[in-house]
Formats: sequence, structure tokens, C-alpha cells
Amino acid sequence: MRKIVSLAVLSILCIVAPYCQTPTTLNSPIAYDSDLNMFGNQSEYENVIGIRTAFNNARRREELQFCLPTNSIPNLQMPSQSTWNNMNTDERFLYLANAERMSRSGLDYCQGDGPVKGIPFTGIEANIDNIAQTHAEYLISIQSRDAESQAANIDANPNIGGSGCTTDKLTMPNCCHSFLPWSVYRISFTSMETPSNPNTITTTGIGARSVYYCVYGNGAIGNGRRMLLMQDVEQGGNTADPCGFTDDYGDIGDEGFLGVGVAGGVPNPTTTTATHIDMVILSYFDPVPQSNGCNYNCTSCTSCPVNRNLNSNQIASGNYQASNSIKSATTVASNRTVNMQAGSFLQLNSSFEVKSGAIFSAIIDGCYFTLN
Repeated sequence: MRKIVSLAVLSILCIVAPYCQTPTTLNSPIAYDSDLNMFGNQSEYENVIGIRTAFNNARRREELQFCLPTNSIPNLQMPSQSTWNNMNTDERFLYLANAERMSRSGLDYCQGDGPVKGIPFTGIEANIDNIAQTHAEYLISIQSRDAESQAANIDANPNIGGSGCTTDKLTMPNCCHSFLPWSVYRISFTSMETPSNPNTITTTGIGARSVYYCVYGNGAIGNGRRMLLMQDVEQGGNTADPCGFTDDYGDIGDEGFLGVGVAGGVPNPTTTTATHIDMVILSYFDPVPQSNGCNYNCTSCTSCPVNRNLNSNQIASGNYQASNSIKSATTVASNRTVNMQAGSFLQLNSSFEVKSGAIFSAIIDGCYFTLN
């Protein structure tokens, strides 16, 4: 489908973008403690109160490892227990991962390279999710924990790959992804439990446990934390040689598609005395702009509205999308940035106004979905 794009910038402010630091790795892991009133480390991974307590305790202890004031990482807010119970592993993982990514917005970890941007993942994407799941099942089938790069599988995928893809971190013109530093990360949980069906997942609360492992547990002193909290520039990187997300797909302020694979089975007996293992594989990619026409399938996102009316007195900064049309009679105030994108037409009524110092763009292009 041919897409016609028109862009009108009525007034432009000179803005210097901050250096978007990825939070640094921890100096040492933080044990999961879901009940601060009990002695020892309690491990409640299913109850929302226990999860909230453990994550908030970890946030306080992370602050102590760096130059962060107490409560500078806001407390985790959890949904109701019934809502949490109805979420699958992917949804739980995404909820907690994005909560961790956004909670550090604006913080400086005293590494000399500026504040964290704090953008969330756009969502779970079906193709990368299937790649992660296939790899988790493959490792279980060969009784191995040696995860392999998924770059070739991403390249070869008809929806998120493309003939122009390479392992280069820069976007290729006919490629449906930009690579990030890691295309795969493996977490495994072993136990002495032997279920009647070895494919059963025995690790309770595997979503919460996996995110905690990456951000605060043993993965927090290595690539697990770097991967899950990756921003525009990776830890230790620089703006002249970025190796992180480029916020150029969908709404401004979220970027990156995530896949989560989980499989259970029998471990290699030469590597552990346990009789059961649960394998978790994380993969992700940075999508290219929507105008490239790639066929992404975000399973956790909300579909765009067909038509949209924007008639508040003063519209807030942000992206406003509709698959067919947008009509507006509002005011774009000074120091605000508003982008309107519709598949067929935009109708700006006579009372529509853009104040001096504001940035406004009107784009005719397809709308696919928005972040939940």
C-alpha cells in the first residue's frame, strides 16, 4: 500500500537530548525477601503483596549501592490479585520488566554519563516470542543450558527479518529490525522435583522470579540486567557509537519488542544433581519505523481506534493515532509537542490553533497499535 506522508512543523524549539544511560549493573546481588517481618529471605512469587514487598525492598537496597537518595526509585505498584492471576507468564514478565524500566527515569548512577531515559518495551511480539519459545524447547530437548545467539533466526523470519539484515547494529533499509547487543539471554531454575510429566513448569511465579533474577539477582551483576534495562545507549556506551534502542517506531516513549520462552524438562545429569529444570529464554529486537511496512504482531498491545476526536481545551504532548481519521478543534500550547497520525485523513477545524513555541506534525500513515 502506498503511503503519503505530509509533515508540518509550525514552530521548532532547540532541544538538546539528554544522554540516555542504561542503569549500571549491581555491585552484588540482592536476595529476594517477600516478608520483611520474618527472619531470612522469604520467596513468595505468586502473591502480589509478597512480590511488591520483595521488589520494593530490592529498590531500597539498590539505592544504597549507588549515590541514589532513598526512595528515588519509586515503589512498585501491583495490580489486584485477581488481575495478576489472570495474566499469563508473558504478560507478567512484561508488566514487571516495564515497571523496572520506567521506575529509573531521570536517575543518574554517578557513572558520569547522565540520566536514565526510562522508556518501556512496546510489548510482546508474536514472532520473537515464538523464536524464544522454540529455543527454550530446543535446549530442553538436548538437555543443555548453552543458549545460542538468535540473530540468524531473527534475520530469517519473514516478518521481523529481511534480505538486507546483517549482524550490524545499524538499521538496514530492507530489514525489519535493528540488532541490540544481545539477541538471547538464558535463565534456568533447577529443582529435585520430578513431575509425572517432565515438561511441566515447576517453578512457581516464574515471571516474577525471572525479572527479579535479571534486575536484582545473579543476573543483575551481568548481562541480564543490562538486557532488561537497556535504553538508548548501553551501559558504558556513548552517543557517538550507540548500541541500544532507537525510539523511532510507534508512539514516542516506548521501544522494543520482547519475546519470552519457557519450557520444562530433564536437565543434563552431568551438570547438576537436580532432576528437573525450567528454562527461560529472553529475546528482543528494536523495530524499524512503521513506514518500512514490516508486519509486526504485538500480542500485548491495544489496537488503534478507527476514528478519533481531539477537542480538549489544550492537548497534552504526545502521539495521537487512528487507523482512519483524526478530527481536532483544540489548542497546542507553547512548549508542547503533538504528533497526529491517521491512515486516511486529518481534519483540523477553524478553532484549531498551534501556539508559538509548540511543535505540531500531521502525518498520513498507517496505525497498527499502541502501548497498553
